[in-house]
Amino acid sequence: MKNPVNAINHYLSFVLLAAQTRNDNFDASKIAAYYKKSTLTVTKGQLSYEAKYLLKKLKTRDPEKFKQVKSAGSLKPHSLFRIKKGGIENWEII
Repeated sequence: MKNPVNAINHYLSFVLLAAQTRNDNFDASKIAAYYKKSTLTVTKGQLSYEAKYLLKKLKTRDPEKFKQVKSAGSLKPHSLFRIKKGGIENWEII
């Protein structure tokens, strides 16, 4: 990745929008004032792992949200992510 800080800022801009939608607190000063749109590459296996991990957490922390997410079938990644073939990333702690 040519500019990881730029990609992180782009990602955080979406986190901020989501937080604002839910009336959550998110410190917008964590995002640089200027950044370029970018994409992040993620493996299909990593996405699958993250989805299972999310469901596991939701089941105990927010049973109602768990039911909603589970009934939706599959989770769709944000357009920021470019999906490639592959398993769980080697940096993941399982």
